[in-house]
This record gives sequence, structure tokens and C-alpha cells, in this order.
Amino acid sequence: VIDRSIGDVMYVDPKDREEPLRILISTGEFRGELKQVTKDGREVIVDGRATIVRNLDGTPRSVLSINTDVTEQKKLETHLLRAQRLESIGTLASGVAHDLNNILTPILMCSQALRSELGEEDRRSAVSLIEESAQRGARVVKQVLTFARGVEGERVLIRPSHLVEEMVDIAR
Repeated sequence: VIDRSIGDVMYVDPKDREEPLRILISTGEFRGELKQVTKDGREVIVDGRATIVRNLDGTPRSVLSINTDVTEQKKLETHLLRAQRLESIGTLASGVAHDLNNILTPILMCSQALRSELGEEDRRSAVSLIEESAQRGARVVKQVLTFARGVEGERVLIRPSHLVEEMVDIAR
């Protein structure tokens, strides 16, 4: 510690103090997060606040600095964000399961109807419905994969009435 400045002792990287010092000198105050080293060598994150204290004539006299250790708070924020991400994934999985179930229902109903005696026109209609539902299923899977990769997906207007229309077609 002898022959070293406080900045060399307290900061993980002495360069980390240059920007706060520049701001303090130019504006008279600084507030921000800094990485520092405790006397036992642990790295901590602090919420640092510093103000230049001046004499009556306006010349700088000293610097008042208060650093609050926020390392534990940062860890808790990280855990909270991870929990929120997991909750979002659960919500997404539930929504995808629901959407796929809605898509697969007409496919299953039509395939069962195709086993029975249907006229040619009804058979073509059922096959078209199976194809449309399968294409919607493929789009849902593609959107989930796009979301998982973090790529901006396209916005699609959802029309829930299509399911009702398909059920009416199947019932006929």
C-alpha cells in the first residue's frame, strides 16, 4: 500500500477510476456504479457518489465520497431476471402447447373422418383442412424457433374464428 494512491488500491482496474474522475472534475459531482476491491481482496460493486467540497472563495478543498456496496443487490437482481425469464419460457410453452392443440384438433378429426365413407367433395375438403392446419402448425413452430434464436419475428394477425369455421366445415 505504501507509495500507491488510493485509486490503485481500491479499483480492480485503475483505469476504471479515470472516467468518474473526469466527470467529477468537469461537473463537480459523480454518481455511478464502480468495481472496487475490499481490503481482504474481494471484488465488490459499489454505488459511488462524490462531490467536490469548496472553500468560501470557490476553490476546491476536498472530495466528499460515499460508496455503498450493492454487490448482493446485483446478485438478487440477476436471480430475479433469471426467474422472470424462466416464467416467460413457461408461459410461452403453455401458449405453444395450446396453439398446437388447436391446430392438431382439425387434423385428427379430418383424418378420422377420412377413414369413414366420405364423398369425393367432402374428402377433398377434409384434405385441404388438414393441409391448412399443418401449415399453421409449421408457422407456429417457426415462430417459436425464431423466438428461441432471439431474431425479430414478423408480427402476425391472429384470427381465432378460423378454428370455429373449421369445426363447422368438419361437422357438415
